[in-house]
Amino acid sequence: MQNQEKENKTESSRVIKFRAWAFANKEMFYPNTDDGWEIRDGELYPLPSSILMQFTGLKDKNEKKIFEGDVMVYPMAEEEYTGKVIFDNTYLYYKFQYQTEDVNGKITTEELDFTETQGDEFEIIGNIYEHSHLLNDKDSDKIKK
Repeated sequence: MQNQEKENKTESSRVIKFRAWAFANKEMFYPNTDDGWEIRDGELYPLPSSILMQFTGLKDKNEKKIFEGDVMVYPMAEEEYTGKVIFDNTYLYYKFQYQTEDVNGKITTEELDFTETQGDEFEIIGNIYEHSHLLNDKDSDKIKK
């Protein structure tokens, strides 16, 4: 019984944080400021023309909070991969999505589950709205700015 109480306490103490990209003024907003947020019926909503990104609960190697939509670098084997943080709506967890190119020039999109790695192996270098040029992703030019 005591272990279950401890487990429930840990689960309920998870910090849930958001940020939002405002398309109109091209700025990132955080709920700890009054800019870009509206409270209706006790709920927090981003203003129109913005998109919410949730905190993953992990921090990168520089202790920066990792959010959905972050652009990060991850060292694997003898290479370094640049990719973005996405949320898997099917399995309900975060992934690192990156692209690889084989010797024939074929580009493949790969995904790495955060459950398989520690966040402190990653380094945040930007986000998909302000720094999409950092992605080697052929679809990065389709990101709304």
